[in-house]
Amino acid sequence: LTVVDPAQLQAALVNLAVSRKDYAGALKLCDQAARKSASPQQVWQANRAGVLIAADRAEEAVAELEKALSAKPDDKNLLLILARAHGHLKKMDLARKDLDRGLAAAPTDTELQRARGWAALEAKDYDDAVARFEALVAAEPDNIYRLMNLSHAYQMAKRPEAALREADEALRIDPFDTDALTWRAELLQRQKRFDLALADAETIVTLRPDIASSWNSRCWARAVAGVELDKALADCNASLKLRPRSASILDSRA
Repeated sequence: LTVVDPAQLQAALVNLAVSRKDYAGALKLCDQAARKSASPQQVWQANRAGVLIAADRAEEAVAELEKALSAKPDDKNLLLILARAHGHLKKMDLARKDLDRGLAAAPTDTELQRARGWAALEAKDYDDAVARFEALVAAEPDNIYRLMNLSHAYQMAKRPEAALREADEALRIDPFDTDALTWRAELLQRQKRFDLALADAETIVTLRPDIASSWNSRCWARAVAGVELDKALADCNASLKLRPRSASILDSRA
């Protein structure tokens, strides 16, 4: 028998409620867990704040997190969520300060480092972001997620060949990673290498025909290349069958 951790189960229930936009129910679950769970209180304070952000109540999240941090000023999870709340409110200077505060207490924490890299990208400080993501890749060069972060940073820094190189490296490690394939196809389209982009899009559909975005990726690849437009329309229609109300798919179809 598989033993399920009660805290993980409760967190999954919170996530399910949020996915259904049942924010009141998600907050109730967080409060119940805070009273009954053996997990540290900060875990559920952070989860509760995450629900408030999802419900577009970020100001309330900030107030609750600042109160929680007065008791535990260096808590990583609280600072990460506080940075997210400040980011949601477009207060990026405060978000960066939150992350720097966390890194001062835990300079080797990779979650904080990654978040700080994305905060630098948000601030359009591309050199800083690239340096941070390069350091993360250097520490773990076979980590696909770090390679993808670096690829995005290079692209935003207007270094398209470097961005493509990191995407290629991610796919060398796992040729079947559909996120990496989708990103590489986008990079190739931007470089007008349409035949290669379409080849990646074909692979994505082969790997995951059950996902709407797979068909939409191939629809877009064909449309951008200006080839097989009848097939592009068929791909968009197949995508809409899987996600009938998707705005991005409807945009591709148009």
